[in-house]
Amino acid sequence: MLRLQNEWVDADRYVVVPVGADWTGNENIVGYPDGLKGKEIPLIAAIIAVADTYDAMTTDRPYRKALSREAANSELLRCSGTQLDPEVVQAAVEVL
Repeated sequence: MLRLQNEWVDADRYVVVPVGADWTGNENIVGYPDGLKGKEIPLIAAIIAVADTYDAMTTDRPYRKALSREAANSELLRCSGTQLDPEVVQAAVEVL
């Protein structure tokens, strides 16, 4: 359980599941049953989505080298408003 704005919610449903979501509500995204989009996506899920995306891009993988901070920030901005919450992206880019 997770407490958000004085309400206890099931963390699995509102944090883990929405991370796979698309900001626009694209129905082709697998594993996103509630059809939430935009500001309907809990803020914590939007933050985790941006952090996870940045980490995936800036960490070496067996199939490719890590992107530079500048390249990763550019990609976050490119996905802002489509796959990722634009306000969360802007805040992240300002501090990364």
